Amino acid sequence: MKGSTITPHQLKKQTKNCLQINTKDKFIRIPYSEIKYIESIGRKAIVYDLNKNTAVPKKLDDLEKLLPDCFLRVHKSYLININMVEQIKNYKITLFNGDIIPVSKSKYPNTKSKIIDYFGNQL
Repeated sequence: MKGSTITPHQLKKQTKNCLQINTKDKFIRIPYSEIKYIESIGRKAIVYDLNKNTAVPKKLDDLEKLLPDCFLRVHKSYLININMVEQIKNYKITLFNGDIIPVSKSKYPNTKSKIIDYFGNQL
């Protein structure tokens, strides 16, 4: 039985839909759709996805530049995937899996507005 062949177009599309991190000793690809949130801890970031947590030696500011519009900075230490949001209330975001992410007071009005706008445009 022959294996399936991936065309260059399919490969490019897959690459476009992933966060890609290249370090000295490894290359990491995480599909955007699987990332719940990213947390800054010291000089590294932890990418929390549906299956695992991955530490990457990058600043949150640098990662933010690599991510599509469905990711939002809600706190100096957190970026969230808007598609994972179940609720925003009282300066906290609850994700579908139950994780709770703090939202800074200064970012709360804009965060709430962006989440509402994002889902309004999805309808």
